[in-house]
Amino acid sequence: MSSLLKSWIAIEFLSTSNEIDIKDKNTLELTPNNYPPHDKKSEWKGYKIKTATFKTADIYDLLSDIFEDNAFADRNPYTISYTCEFEIDKNEKLNEYSIAISSFPWAVSQLQKKIKPNNWESDFQKFKEDLWEKIIEIFKSQDYDLFEKIKEIESYIEKKLNWEPYILHKTYFTKLRKILEDSNDIILNSFYTKDLTMLNQEYPKGWNKSLTEYVNQQGEKKRINLREHYDVIKNKLRAGNIPQGSWASSYSLSLMQQFAVNHIMNDLANSPGYFSVNGPPGTGKTTLLKDTIAAIIVKRAKILTSYKNPSDAFKKENSYPKTGNYNVYYYKPDTKICDDAIIVASSNNAAVENISKELPKKDGDFLKNNFYPENIYFKEMGEILLGNEAWNCISFALGNSSNRSKFISIWESWNDETKSYDKPFQEAINVLDYTMEDWAKVRQEFNRMIEDFESLKQNLEKNETFLSDKYFIELQKNYNYDPKNAITELEHEI
Repeated sequence: MSSLLKSWIAIEFLSTSNEIDIKDKNTLELTPNNYPPHDKKSEWKGYKIKTATFKTADIYDLLSDIFEDNAFADRNPYTISYTCEFEIDKNEKLNEYSIAISSFPWAVSQLQKKIKPNNWESDFQKFKEDLWEKIIEIFKSQDYDLFEKIKEIESYIEKKLNWEPYILHKTYFTKLRKILEDSNDIILNSFYTKDLTMLNQEYPKGWNKSLTEYVNQQGEKKRINLREHYDVIKNKLRAGNIPQGSWASSYSLSLMQQFAVNHIMNDLANSPGYFSVNGPPGTGKTTLLKDTIAAIIVKRAKILTSYKNPSDAFKKENSYPKTGNYNVYYYKPDTKICDDAIIVASSNNAAVENISKELPKKDGDFLKNNFYPENIYFKEMGEILLGNEAWNCISFALGNSSNRSKFISIWESWNDETKSYDKPFQEAINVLDYTMEDWAKVRQEFNRMIEDFESLKQNLEKNETFLSDKYFIELQKNYNYDPKNAITELEHEI
């Protein structure tokens, strides 16, 4: 297990997306005779410098020697990558936010020294901090010009990496219309090295069942060919396995969508584990995700309505230091309402962003029929964040700094009457005129709906056993016991 994680860590450190397109007309080589122009009237705000460059093919050859594996053979012998980038304005002033250092060449140098990935994360952070401080120190000097400063940075990197045969001694720059204002917007290295290092350090004590099964690929041993075992589908689709919540839509789930949702909510809702749903675009993965989210929300609502007083969902913890003559306490949510966190992750940022934006939107058919309730899941906030077509605030696209700033500013300053941002959200909540009698009515109505739903499920369960078994027997007869045809026919009938 540990060796697998170390290999994974090494792969992430060796991942790089910092290649230079030297054919791009906006990418120029920096030489003593080719400085960035100093026209202060120009529309360009500054320049991005990419230095300590190397031929990617040379490093792949080096990796091939280290691992004794030709799989590292480079596809393009002319590709150039770089170790460090930063921005300067038109006055050659350094933008400290913009300094970024690639993990790729550093990781290769570690492999050259036969240093295992146990402490790569902390060691690389130390390397970045040292280089960051060195770059700032060099740019504070007024004794020499830009070209000489960059050469000194390059020399420092070459010495640190012990890369004398590989550094090209070439630096490139591109013109910028906008100067970077937040270092969080820099994406140069893998997102996962810190988490993988933490997992490696915590193994096996800090690992849960889901993670252990995933990394050990234990799920592979439990895989079932549903075309050969259609009884598994039949059992999962029984009425008793239907979740208590579903997404507001004019259409019901297809057979296999419902199978996936039932499996997730019945087999994974109360115990650790994982379940994957695969399929190309347009096959309904987002649709079944919506029903899963709806089922989790209803499950959480059942826990909330178990409190006679909403305040019981929070427990007073230790106070902050005294403010004047008062102790300021903070309140921690009951762990029972924190057990159903919903995490949507993807290697494609656009996919997650699209889902985050889609969940609060109203479906066209239900919009026409005015289906959506007026007061549910911060509807007004959803309208401010996404426009008038929102019916909830279940999700919001965050990620980059501008999205995060927008979200925080709206929550901090919101007026529920004018939809303007002049009243803090906390103040808007404080003026809500809800009473304990209102809470009691909500609890009673919700619990009545749950009871009605369960009563309908019980009636379905009583009638489905005979019909289901008889139907499958007939399918087996008609299709010569071919499970594939039986499932196809069943899906058609449903």
